[in-house]
Amino acid sequence: MIEELYGNYEFQSALDVGGLLSSETKMFFFFKFVYAELEENHKILKDENISMLPCVYYENNYDKYIVLEYNFLVQSMGRFIDKYSLGDAEMFLDLFSAVPYDKKPNGTQIM
Repeated sequence: MIEELYGNYEFQSALDVGGLLSSETKMFFFFKFVYAELEENHKILKDENISMLPCVYYENNYDKYIVLEYNFLVQSMGRFIDKYSLGDAEMFLDLFSAVPYDKKPNGTQIM
């Protein structure tokens, strides 16, 4: 489904970022991917290997918010690009990460 949804899309420059979330359907699949990543982080939290989740849920009388930590969101998008072969994930991370990310010894991305 994602292959058909994105067609010939390929992230090659900073201006291509809009194409990743350019429709409700693309946003649905991306945030479904992010949700799966949060689930994985929740398992790690339960094992006490991390001290907090990169997500906050806030609700008041009028609104509900989900706030994602910026680098978590950027790294999730990089992993999404990599998983579905949507372009240069490492370039995406180089362009948008607020802090440096780790690379494996052979120079490939840890995503």
